[in-house]
Amino acid sequence: MQKILFIYILLLACQNLFSQEKTADMPRKVGYTYGAAVHNRGLSANFGVYFGEKPLKWVLRLDASTLKHAKETRIRSYWMDLREGSRFVYDKMNRFAVISPSFGVRKAIIPFSTYNKVAIIGEITAGFDVGLLRPYYLNIAMFDSTSPGLYSVAPSQWNYTKYSYLDVVGETNPFRKLNPTKIYAGLCVHSTAYIDMSRKPGLVRGIQLNIDAHLFPQRIPIMNTSPNTAIFLTAGVGLCFGEK
Repeated sequence: MQKILFIYILLLACQNLFSQEKTADMPRKVGYTYGAAVHNRGLSANFGVYFGEKPLKWVLRLDASTLKHAKETRIRSYWMDLREGSRFVYDKMNRFAVISPSFGVRKAIIPFSTYNKVAIIGEITAGFDVGLLRPYYLNIAMFDSTSPGLYSVAPSQWNYTKYSYLDVVGETNPFRKLNPTKIYAGLCVHSTAYIDMSRKPGLVRGIQLNIDAHLFPQRIPIMNTSPNTAIFLTAGVGLCFGEK
């Protein structure tokens, strides 16, 4: 009886070790997505890694977005009639962008099937915002009082108390002086619906629909006189690239 019990325990242990080995050999259910989108406050790019063997998967996501003031309007400069200027945003003082690491869940709302070639996947994440503020530079025409009819153009941050509309030639390069002058910490929530077309060959793998919220403890000084806000709600559409 003891020998039979010993053999049974040994077989059970071997079976358990075999099961653990088979489990360890199974590939991890890991995928990734990356894409770019346009939204009502600017542009965004995102990268995400999702993992897990259950239908509800975990997601690690990183977003980079530009955020504009809701009342920004590009107007013609006086110098455009002379073909020397470009459009600019009156009253804008600073450019604002955010980098947002977040964590959340992802699930196929309508999965692939024999008769369904397109899947719809929902994703929601929450995390932190790192807001980067940098000056909004314009090319300003400065007339030479000693030489009538001559002027020089120099980049400067817009200041309505110092310059007038007639002084603005147009915007400078948007990538001028990328170093931020101030950093803001906030919270973010990302919600995304993917229309997954990855069964089809091609560079574009799907379409993404985004609704995001960026929350800060204080108002972000984007505009000079127009009321600024600490809450940015965005909605946009984008494209997904790469392979799963």
